[in-house]
Amino acid sequence: DEEVAAKIASLRKKSVPGSPKSVIAISAVAHHHIDELLRALLPAVERARTARQQQVTEAAIPVINEATQPDLWQVVKEGEQLVVKGAKIEGFAARTDWSNDASVERLRDILRKAGVAKELKRQGAEDGATVRIGAHELEWLG
Repeated sequence: DEEVAAKIASLRKKSVPGSPKSVIAISAVAHHHIDELLRALLPAVERARTARQQQVTEAAIPVINEATQPDLWQVVKEGEQLVVKGAKIEGFAARTDWSNDASVERLRDILRKAGVAKELKRQGAEDGATVRIGAHELEWLG
C-alpha cells in the first residue's frame, strides 16, 4: 500500500492538476474512486462527442452545384418572361424536334417530372405564357 501511495504521489508531482494527465488512483475491485474518475473523464468525453457530431453533420451536408448535379435547374424571370436554366433541361430542349408536336409534348412531360412545371406555376406561368429554355421558346400549357 505504501509503495502504491508513493508511486501515486510521485506521478501527481509530475502531472498538472486538472490536465488530461492528472492521476486518479482507482480500484475496480473495491470500487474506490470510480465516480471521481468518471467525473474527471466526462468533459473529455463530451468534447469528443461534440467533435464527432460536428464531423458527422459536416459530412452529411452535401455540396450541390452544377458539377455534382448536372440535372439542376432554376426558373428565373427576365423581364416579363420566365426562363428555365440548367444544362440538362437545356440539353433536352436542344434535342427536341420543335416541329413535331409529340416531341414537344415529351419535353413538357420531362419538365413536369423534373418539377419545373410546378415551379413555373408557382412563379405565375399561365396557359399561353411563353417560357424560354435555352435558345427555344415554348408556349406554356400548364
